Amino acid sequence: MLSGVWFVAVGTSDPPADRPSVADAAPRARTFPSFTPYTPPTPTPTPTVRRVVADYVGQNLETASRAAYEAGFRARSHDATEDDRMQLVDGNWKVCFQEPAAGDTATAGEGRRIGIEFAVVEKSSPCPARDGEAVVFPKVPDVVGKTFGAGSAVLRKAGLTRIRGASVYTDVDLAARHDDWLICFQDPEAGEDIERPEHMSVRLSLARPGLSCPGEDYARLNPDPDPDRHGGGSGGGSGSGGSGGGGLAHYKNCDAVRAAGKAPLYAGQPGYRSGLDRDGDGKACDWS
Repeated sequence: MLSGVWFVAVGTSDPPADRPSVADAAPRARTFPSFTPYTPPTPTPTPTVRRVVADYVGQNLETASRAAYEAGFRARSHDATEDDRMQLVDGNWKVCFQEPAAGDTATAGEGRRIGIEFAVVEKSSPCPARDGEAVVFPKVPDVVGKTFGAGSAVLRKAGLTRIRGASVYTDVDLAARHDDWLICFQDPEAGEDIERPEHMSVRLSLARPGLSCPGEDYARLNPDPDPDRHGGGSGGGSGSGGSGGGGLAHYKNCDAVRAAGKAPLYAGQPGYRSGLDRDGDGKACDWS
C-alpha cells in the first residue's frame, strides 16, 4: 500500500523550477542551405578558317600537293581513270580534276587543315572527259604525202619528238638535208594510239625529190641482177615476216611479227625497230 502511494507521488511531482515543461518549450526553427539553380556554361564558339582554293589542275601531283600543304590544305589523290591505280611516285602523275574546285571558299576549324582531293593521271597521258572515265588517247596523224619537214612539224604538234627519216629505197642513200624529201610510208601508221609519246619513235620512209614512191617499203630503185646476194628478191620483203634479208628484214607491225613467229624481237635482231618497241626496253612486240 505504501509503494502504491509512492508511485503516484513520483508520477505527479512538479518539474524543477529552472527546467521548462514540455508544454512551455518553443519549437526550434529548421534552416536549409540556399539553392542556386544550375546554369550550363556558355560554349565558346570555335574559330573557323576560310580559304579560297587555288587552281592546281595541270600541275604535277608532287608540286600541287606541296603547294596545297603550304596554303593550309591536306591533299589526297586518286586515279582519274577507270583503272584505279595507286600513285606510288607523285612526280609521275598530273592533276586533272580537284575538289573543292578552284575559286571555291573552303572552311575548317582553327588548327585543322582543309581537305582537298586531286584526281590524277600519269603525266604522259591525257585526262579523261570526266573523273573515273576511260582515257581517249590521241592518234598518230597521217603524214604520208607530205615532205619530211612538214610531216615532222605535224608529228611534233601531236607530242611525238622521236622522228627519223630513212630512204624508202635500200639502194639510195638519204641526204644529210632531207626536209624536202617526200614521205612514202610511216611507222607507226596513222590512227594508232599515242599512249606514251616520250617512248614512241616514228620512222618516215622518204623518196628524194624527183622520185616517186614505190609500192612497198624497203624497195630497190634499181633491180638487183643477182637476187641471191640479198637473201632473195627485194631485200626484206613487204613486211610479211621473212628475216632472211638480215638487217633489211621489215615488219609492218607487231601482228606481222607474230604471224612470222618472230615475237618478241630484241634490239639487234633483223626486223627490230623502235617503232615496234613501245616501252623502249629493247624488246619489241612482247605485249599481247
